Amino acid sequence: MQSILDAADTVFHEHGVGSATTTMIAKEAGLSIGALYRFFDDKTAIAVALADSFAELLADTVVAVEMLIAEKGTEAIAESLAMVVDGIADLAKKRPGYFEVMRHLRDHQLREIQIEMLARWFTMMSPRTVDLAARRRIALTVSEVTRALLERAPAKGKARQDHLDEIGKLLVPYLELHLS
Repeated sequence: MQSILDAADTVFHEHGVGSATTTMIAKEAGLSIGALYRFFDDKTAIAVALADSFAELLADTVVAVEMLIAEKGTEAIAESLAMVVDGIADLAKKRPGYFEVMRHLRDHQLREIQIEMLARWFTMMSPRTVDLAARRRIALTVSEVTRALLERAPAKGKARQDHLDEIGKLLVPYLELHLS
């Protein structure tokens, strides 16, 4: 099954989820289409499984951010945001289909899980400053801006790190304004 996910990551990156086919994925994985269908019903099921694997790869970052927030509250805004941005940037570098899959699954419950997680973090940082609807709106803004800017990050080197740092410079004041 991992070979199918690896192949899908490559195919989704190269062609987009909308244009990719299960035949392309099976060929990339070195399997027959019948073998692929023993594991997955369609390409959306593959995309969902791939998104789940992305979440597993980010689990350590999530735990580290939650520990930092629990310890420092709003003082953790810049550091926790940097951890999230770096974690997602590293994941996208290792799994180039990440942004294509996430764009395809935008209406999938994974997006809702991300928003809920960010809103929970914002509650941990500053429980009395904003209501739930505002925290969710802030979480959606942070999620969408981060995704959009990370998609445009240079592939490597100092330019990449400078780009990642700029995301923090943009979002930290926004979060401080709303959570402090």
